[in-house]
Amino acid sequence: MGELLDGLRQVGAHEQVTALLARGPAAHVGLDDPAGVGELLDGLHQIGAHEQVTVLAERAAAHVALDNPHGVVRVLDSLQKVGAHEQVTVLAERAVAHATFDDTDGVGVLLDSLQKVGAHEQITT
Repeated sequence: MGELLDGLRQVGAHEQVTALLARGPAAHVGLDDPAGVGELLDGLHQIGAHEQVTVLAERAAAHVALDNPHGVVRVLDSLQKVGAHEQVTVLAERAVAHATFDDTDGVGVLLDSLQKVGAHEQITT
């Protein structure tokens, strides 16, 4: 969805972007693909859809799937980029509380991301 928004924006399809945003993608997009959620956050931010960014940031922080550390990192980075600092904290706390340690590479990537977004308490946890 993020790529679609960006593509429409790049070709000047403003009416189509408006129509797509009117459908409320942030409130309806599935949260089982964290990388896709991060991409959509970025796309909404780039086109200035601030209300949609807020809705998706809140949903993602509270409910995005945590089974893929790399995907969680993607969402954390996007939340940081769009200025959703409270949501960064919420997602960081969820990620640390539910992290599995069977993917040591994923845990390492998650720890690096937590460092970048300033989630020092969560790193200590």
